[in-house]
Amino acid sequence: MAFQTGAALLNLSMEKRENRTDSYDKSFGNVILGAAYDQSNSGLYKNAVSLAGLSYAVKLNRSGLYMSAGFQGAFTSARFGQNALFQDQFDQYGPISGQVTMDPMRSGRTYKYFSLNAGWSMFYKSQNIDWYAGLSIRHINRPFTEETRNAALRLPSTYGIQAGVTIKNESSALDIFSVVNLKAKAYEVIGGIRYNFLLGANTYDAENSAQDIMLGIGCVYRWKDALIPEIQLTVGKTGLGLHYDMNMSGIRANSFTRRGFELQLTRKF
Repeated sequence: MAFQTGAALLNLSMEKRENRTDSYDKSFGNVILGAAYDQSNSGLYKNAVSLAGLSYAVKLNRSGLYMSAGFQGAFTSARFGQNALFQDQFDQYGPISGQVTMDPMRSGRTYKYFSLNAGWSMFYKSQNIDWYAGLSIRHINRPFTEETRNAALRLPSTYGIQAGVTIKNESSALDIFSVVNLKAKAYEVIGGIRYNFLLGANTYDAENSAQDIMLGIGCVYRWKDALIPEIQLTVGKTGLGLHYDMNMSGIRANSFTRRGFELQLTRKF
């Protein structure tokens, strides 16, 4: 396995359990805690992130329209390289053997920084259709990511646009969503669709949802980069999903096509 990554998120309601409803018929707030890591197989790159966030949604009318805003702080610890020699000379087949340069910024030292993030959204919830649209900005404070604190090397902000719609009936739902990220002169465009349907039941029973079994099948496309088919099984309030990332960018190393698996576990309490 060339690269490993993992993430865990915990979304906590600010209300007591007895005051909450599944329909969210009033304003509500959430606290979000999370952690993530990335690591290459040789240890050349290691990255760990811990985060905490707060969001609040205000109901605007009786039909189910909401407006929400949130803020998040993230602490990142990153390490590049293992010593002062960093192999950074490449050709179409990968790193060139013996071609290394002295790079003090990639000498195996650990760099730490704090990032401030924020987001805003509008969303609508009803019996037959849900939709959302949002804007976000990451690295508002443009943190320094190296110890010299050179102003030319500050991390630029990432701007995001998110939107999606869910069309549902008594036994199935169709999700369509898209995410666009903009950073400096780079961009990322993601779009996806998923069809969810009940197994062994004709209608969804909210009061006895622990007995429901739902299967979701979909596919995500990352523009000029990857195709990601997915399947998810939900039993009651527990969901298990598998994503298969297929590289379509044309980037190859010795004619080896890159692939990646992602396992997702969710639980509602």
